[in-house]
Amino acid sequence: EQEGRFLRHAFLPASGESRGLVVLFHGHDAFLHLGPVRPWAHFDILAPWDTFGWRRQGSWFWGEKGDDFVARMVRSLIGEIRARQPGRPWFCMGSSMGGFGALYHGIKEGCDGIYAMCPQVDLAAKVDDYVGDGEGNPYAHIGTDGRHGLPDLIDLARRRDVLPPLHLIQNQYDHVNPFAQHALPLVDIYNQKSAWYGLRVHPSIGHGGDGSQAEAELFFSLILDSSESAGKDAG
Repeated sequence: EQEGRFLRHAFLPASGESRGLVVLFHGHDAFLHLGPVRPWAHFDILAPWDTFGWRRQGSWFWGEKGDDFVARMVRSLIGEIRARQPGRPWFCMGSSMGGFGALYHGIKEGCDGIYAMCPQVDLAAKVDDYVGDGEGNPYAHIGTDGRHGLPDLIDLARRRDVLPPLHLIQNQYDHVNPFAQHALPLVDIYNQKSAWYGLRVHPSIGHGGDGSQAEAELFFSLILDSSESAGKDAG
């Protein structure tokens, strides 16, 4: 609870020895998504539930009408869980709206790695995509007067000195080009900062891809293995 609002969430401990925490961000329309249904072998799972935004369908884990109260609650929740095991690595993953949430919170708070599937990156561009929906535009509900007051993920990444390792999956063809309009500008910043990323682009129509929680768990494990190996070499 914060400021009179409630952020629902689920926490699922690892089935084996935990190597860290993964924050799992769900997609748009919270009521359509299950929470974590099985434990991961070596990571605890924290799943915040975004029932805010237009008709409580989701606010991209940010907020409403220019007020980032959801982001503040998510940040507090992550901090509370991490405080139980200070210094442990933590990661973010999500798809679509959850992909934006993973990127936004992971980059802003400096997590140890991000796994994002078909994320929206430029929310202002999505306001334009849905302009015909008028008041029913779920993206416009986040900001004020449509485009104004929206979180700017590209600017956030540009202002960070260090970016988390990223594995990004995106499709290329739709009524808009999600890769060109969303993924590519972020990849450009990763290149400019010589940050590490992996990229898989699908020449497909539709909002999906071949990502999985199993691959995310492997990706996060490889990051930790690489870090531990570098530490031993330095020693």
